[in-house]
Amino acid sequence: GAVTASGFSRDEEREADYYGLQYATTAGYSPEDGIATFRRMLALEIGTGNSVAIPLLSNHPPLDERIVRLEKWVAAGQKAALPPARELR
Repeated sequence: GAVTASGFSRDEEREADYYGLQYATTAGYSPEDGIATFRRMLALEIGTGNSVAIPLLSNHPPLDERIVRLEKWVAAGQKAALPPARELR
């Protein structure tokens, strides 16, 4: 089969995570619940062995990286308003 690209880079996916966290928090959702959701996804990925064998072919950042970033953003957001995404890369 052919390898196809999603049209979005990993940096764009990271930015989508950041803005998704902002929108969800503004809508009244708990940012910690978002982190818990990513942890459950990681546990499922590990348990089923469905992680991407070749990270280069993945169009999303690894789940463990996404969890660390979300935790950083939530910690920063608790001290002040969430900073712009470009400052968190």
